[in-house]
Amino acid sequence: KSMVKPIHPAILINTAEAYFREAQYAKAIKLFDNYIVNYSFFDNSSNAQLRIALSYDLLNKDIKKVLNLYKNAINRSSNAKVRYEAKLRYVGLRLARKMSPTEEDKEVIAFLDQTPAERKSLDKDLRKLLWLVRLRTMINTEKYNDAMAYLSTIPLEGLRRVDSRTFDADGAEVVLGLIKAEYLKQDYAKTVKIWEVYKGKYESKVAKSAYANFIVTDSYLKLGLESSFERSFKNLTSMKKGKVRTFPKWVKSHKNIKISDYLIELELGRYVLNKDWKAVDKFLVKHRTNKNINYNFYKGLVNYHEKNYNNAVINFEKLLVTPNIKNFLSPKQSKTMLANYIESLYQLPDQKRFRKNVSALVNDLRRSSKIDYSSMLERFEYLYVESLFGEGKPNYKLLLTKSTEFIKAHKKSTYLNRIKFLKGVAFIQTSQEGKGKKLLEELVNNKETPEYLKGLARSELSTLALKNKTL
Repeated sequence: KSMVKPIHPAILINTAEAYFREAQYAKAIKLFDNYIVNYSFFDNSSNAQLRIALSYDLLNKDIKKVLNLYKNAINRSSNAKVRYEAKLRYVGLRLARKMSPTEEDKEVIAFLDQTPAERKSLDKDLRKLLWLVRLRTMINTEKYNDAMAYLSTIPLEGLRRVDSRTFDADGAEVVLGLIKAEYLKQDYAKTVKIWEVYKGKYESKVAKSAYANFIVTDSYLKLGLESSFERSFKNLTSMKKGKVRTFPKWVKSHKNIKISDYLIELELGRYVLNKDWKAVDKFLVKHRTNKNINYNFYKGLVNYHEKNYNNAVINFEKLLVTPNIKNFLSPKQSKTMLANYIESLYQLPDQKRFRKNVSALVNDLRRSSKIDYSSMLERFEYLYVESLFGEGKPNYKLLLTKSTEFIKAHKKSTYLNRIKFLKGVAFIQTSQEGKGKKLLEELVNNKETPEYLKGLARSELSTLALKNKTL
């Protein structure tokens, strides 16, 4: 307030910088803005532009506004060092710090490339910022192998402890990303191999991740390595008394629950793996009120295997309508749930409901690109055709259409001969006896056709012959 206008540019820029370093960002913005208005022709105006953008960023202002301020700093800066820092912070905000980056966001990675002048301006701090931004863009775009390779090139030994610890923490997240990717692909051997190779290099230097330890423990369980499972389970249990990692968390958890809940999931997983459905049911009684546990998933499994199909359908439909957002099913669990749901529905009397639901589900699964459902789709579409044939008064025109579609889509299916038989019957029942007879005769003469199907085909051919003689 005591400053007399016009304020000397050196006093103005240094006072603004002092406010910035004291984290009084609102006051700093006002003075930096004043400097730009009055002294835009000075080189320091570039730095003022960047400081304003960074102040808005640190104050958690609207992201679009902050991005525009960084753009202004990039476009209006004559100082190569300031311009490149603005580029780094722009990429950091738009890509490295965005939880769900779009393809358009990913294009800004090009900003990390330097012009010759920007390359010359790189000092120790700017180079460290570049390493951090590039590494985190790789993590956030799920390029974990690239991130691990890049991290290995960073000279962490020459950094201050506080800085190297930051990279160690990011390295632990890269390890988590790698093991999560392999775990969800059901490559449990690779999951534990990656963990054993890198846990000492990165994971042991930062607070432990309950989610990472759950993945590893469950992988040991799936591999049947009992002693390793028990050791890992015990380690996860001990984490309840210590500190767990809360930052960074670039890798999304498909199960974001408490340690005690992870332990319950592992106990249930062990019973499911052993197909001890009575133990699963008994264990569920103890934890029925725990909202973090996928009660309907496990209860549905129990009902399905005990052939209580109606209750299994109820359990699975509850889960489909209201999934547990803190404890999503893994791809393997999702496949198991969907397969058991459709099989249960098929066993119930209401076949129209079955066909309606399975058609909707097949359409949804065909649009999914994240998980391979091809084998499940084959089974579901086969059951749909069987359901049509099993009706008291089958719709043979629809049966003919669906069987033709199945044969076209699944040329190497184990159900192919059965579907061809049903198609042959549909031909005959829709007054296309010649086509039906030809298809059934092919089945009879095919060495690979099972004997029971040959018998059924011969029976249909005999009935057709008697019918023609009668006519």
